[in-house]
Amino acid sequence: MEFILVSYPRRRRVFVDGEQCGFTNEVIQIDGGTHRIDLGEPANYTPQFRRPDISGTAVFDPLLLEFDLVMA
Repeated sequence: MEFILVSYPRRRRVFVDGEQCGFTNEVIQIDGGTHRIDLGEPANYTPQFRRPDISGTAVFDPLLLEFDLVMA
C-alpha cells in the first residue's frame, strides 16, 4: 500500500480514478501505481488533476500533491 497527502486550503473530497477515497489535508492510503487524482466539483482549483506514479511512500512520509484554490 502507498500513501498520499493532498494539500488544499479547504476541506474537499479527494477522488482517485473517479472514486472518493478521502479528504484533503489527511493521509490517504491507496494502491501503488499511476492514478488520476482530483477534487471533483466545483472545479475551482488548479491543476484540474494530477497523475503521479505512486511508490516508495510510508504513512509518515506520504507523497504530497498540492492543489491551489482558484478565485472566480
